[in-house]
Parts: sequence; C-alpha cells; structure tokens
Amino acid sequence: MCNPYPIFPEHFTISSREHAAQEILPRFADFLDLSRQLEACTVFYNGPKSGASAPDHLHFQAVTRRRMPVERELNEQLSRSRLVLETSGGRLYTLTDYLHNCFVIKARTRETATALFRTVYNALDIEPDETEPKMNLFALCDRQEGQTLILVPRRRHRPWQCAAEGADKFLSSPGAADMGGLFITVRKEDFERLTPDILRDIYGQVCYSDADMGRAVERIKYMNPKH
Repeated sequence: MCNPYPIFPEHFTISSREHAAQEILPRFADFLDLSRQLEACTVFYNGPKSGASAPDHLHFQAVTRRRMPVERELNEQLSRSRLVLETSGGRLYTLTDYLHNCFVIKARTRETATALFRTVYNALDIEPDETEPKMNLFALCDRQEGQTLILVPRRRHRPWQCAAEGADKFLSSPGAADMGGLFITVRKEDFERLTPDILRDIYGQVCYSDADMGRAVERIKYMNPKH
C-alpha cells in the first residue's frame, strides 16, 4: 500500500497480514523475495528503536531506485571500502569513510546473501531488553549482479537533543531514510538551523563508531577463521 506519510514521491509500506513482531530474522527470506519482485525499488527495514517510531507490527518499506544518496554513491564508496569476508558467491565490506559506518553485502544467490547477513547480525550488539540488534537495512536486486544489502548498525534510537529543552532541542528520530542520506526534520526551525556539524553529531550518536565497527569485524573474523 502507499505509505500514509510518504517521504518519497513513490513510497510504499508492505505490512504483514497477520500480527508479527518487528524482527528481521524470521522474515528475512520475505525481505529478499520482495527486493527481487520489486527490482525497480529499494526495499528497506527499520528495526525496533531504529526509526521515527517504535513499531510493534512487522512491515517493510520500498521506494523507487536511486532516490537515496547511499544507493547512488555506493559504487564510489565501495572503491574505498574494506573487504572483510569473501566466500565463493559473495563479499562483505565495511564502509567507514562515509556519513555513517555500515556493512555492504554483495551476493550472487539468496543463500549467500542470507549467510552473510546472519554473519553480520551475529556480530552486532544486542541490548539486554531488546530482541535484535538495532539496525537499518536496505536491499537492492539486479538480475545480472545479484543481491546488494546495506546494513547500518545502530547504537542509539535518538540523539540526546531530541529530549533536550530550550535552544538545545532538535527533534530528530533517524530511520532508514536518514541513513540513506535524506535527513528528515519534524520542525521547520530545525531544518533551517541544520548544519554539517549537527548532522555529523547526530549520525555519530546513533550509528556505530569506528571502535564499534572494529569489534564487530573482529567477531566476524573469529567466527569465520578460514576466510
């Protein structure tokens, strides 16, 4: 269905027909299938505490391809990426010289994409009171090149300024659109005072730091010693 509060000219919400929690692992196969069926779209997922709200019902979203800067800039960024893991049908990279740190998976098959995603998932931190790592996830499919996944690991739901008072208050609850490079502000006054320094600060608060990424990469290498 059309997203009731669209950010993009063509913005869709794909919701589970039956109630299910907002968790990616049980429906990851559906997530990949959607990206294959909607090849003209980028399909994305906001994990719990990783978007504008805290959804308690499973849903994905989709927008037409190349609407997000992260997608348009991906090939250039991959030229400066770090190869973390290579298998017979796929590769796992990290991007650490971007507006936020993230993992990129390139896979020929659905099975390889799933295996590499689970590898990253298992290397991420999960808070004691949460069911999965905080993340924003993008999926793109090309019948020639295969599957591309962009996973943005999160450490916070919102920046401290969201709960501040007075002049420090800045209403921002970054989700996948923001991680994709289209930063959303709730209030006009916040948009008008937005600066590169404020953006860097907010991304730095809610996304994995270089040290966080380093620990995740070490876990991945520990779990995959032959690669």
